[in-house]
Amino acid sequence: MAVEQTDRRSITERSPFWEAAYREHGPSILSFLRRRLPDGDDAEDLLQETFVRAIRAPEGPRDPAKTRSYLFTTARHLLIDQIRRRQVVLSEAEAQRIDEDVSRVTPESGVRVRELRERLGVAMDRMTKPERQAFEAAVLRHEPYSEIAKRLGWSRVQVKVNVFRARKRAMQELGDLMERIQIGDWN
Repeated sequence: MAVEQTDRRSITERSPFWEAAYREHGPSILSFLRRRLPDGDDAEDLLQETFVRAIRAPEGPRDPAKTRSYLFTTARHLLIDQIRRRQVVLSEAEAQRIDEDVSRVTPESGVRVRELRERLGVAMDRMTKPERQAFEAAVLRHEPYSEIAKRLGWSRVQVKVNVFRARKRAMQELGDLMERIQIGDWN
């Protein structure tokens, strides 16, 4: 109980400092988050979480000149965490969709699709992280290059290069299988 009262008192004492910091830096941090998140509500939530964490941090910025940097660093870390969580959810959703598609096919074609999926998984494991991110977004989720670039903080050229390299790796892994598909000889 004493610790909680001490925490509340120190937060209350620092309240004018944080109110001023919010007025001064809040709009630019919100703008930073909105440029990187498609949903404005998510950006506002992360802005709020940024200040909550900064206020509660025992070793927060002592020098007012470093407050902006501290807040942007906190916001950036929260943004990275949120993007990572979303990528895991999207990957799981994509895997579930593929499993559902596989379950709808005949046993013979199901074997073929599973082989294709396994080989594609191997190909994706061999991709670099940027190649895999670009491949999942552009090829599997059909996201526009401009959205991928914005979300990942890349240029459109970087997205194109990584998609090209990822497709090349995938085709190397799937090469003979793709030839069999094209001539209709899956056996």
